[in-house]
Amino acid sequence: MNNLKYALMRLMPPILWDAAARFRIRSQKTYNTWESAAASAGAYDDDLVNRFRVERAEINRKSGRFVSLEGNALSWITALLPAGHLSVTDFGGATGEYGQALQRLRSDIDYIVVENPTLVALCASIHSIRFTTKIPSECDVFFTSSTLQYIKDPYGALAVGFQSARRAVILVRNNFSERETFRVQQSPLFNNGSGDIPAGFSNRTITYPLRTISESRVYSIAADKGFKMIARILENSEVLTCEDNVYGAQLVFLRSN
Repeated sequence: MNNLKYALMRLMPPILWDAAARFRIRSQKTYNTWESAAASAGAYDDDLVNRFRVERAEINRKSGRFVSLEGNALSWITALLPAGHLSVTDFGGATGEYGQALQRLRSDIDYIVVENPTLVALCASIHSIRFTTKIPSECDVFFTSSTLQYIKDPYGALAVGFQSARRAVILVRNNFSERETFRVQQSPLFNNGSGDIPAGFSNRTITYPLRTISESRVYSIAADKGFKMIARILENSEVLTCEDNVYGAQLVFLRSN
C-alpha cells in the first residue's frame, strides 16, 4: 500500500499534494517546547532514515544523476566569487548532493558537510565531499538548506556559522515565522531525497520535531557578526507554507567588515 501511494504521488499534480500537506500539518498538535515535540517524534539521526538516504544517493551517483542547483542562491554566489580555492560548509547537507553538483561547476571548491553522527559514519568517504559532525572554524561560504527548523538551537548554530564565514552566508528553504511554533512533522520515508528507491526499504511514515525560525533574529545575528543582507528571495514548498503565518525565503548575506 505504501509503495502504491508513492507511485500515485509521482503521478498526481504537485498542487494536490501541497493542499493535502497543508491540511495534514495544520491539523496536527502544537507543542509548548522543542523538548516536548522531540519527545513525541523520531529524529534525524535515526539509522533507517540515514541508511535510506545514503543508498539512494549512491544509486544517483552511479547513474550520473545530480541534484539541480537552478534557483538556488548557492550556485550564483559561488559563481560570482573570484577563481581560486573556495571552501563551502553545508550545515545539514545530507549526503553532499549539492556539493557534488557544485563541484561540476567549479573544480576549486572544498565542500564540507556537517551532519549527524550516524550519517557521517555512513558517508566517511564519498569522493571529494568531506563529512564532519561539527561546524568548521573557518570557511568562505556557510550554507544551509531546510535544516534550521529541525534542530533544537538554530540560533546558536547560525551564530557559529556566521562567525566561521569569511565571505558569504546563504540560508535556503527556511521555515520563517515571528510566532514560535513547535510541531511534529510526519512524512513518508521515500520523501527523503530523489531518484530510484533502493531495495529493501518500505515506505513507512517517519516523524521529526519541527519548529519555526524568526527572520528578525537571523538579521540580528548577521549584523552582530558583521554581515549585510544582499538578497531575499521568497520561496515555496509544502512544509514551508503549512500555516498562514509561516513562509519561506532564501537569504544571502555578505561580510561587510
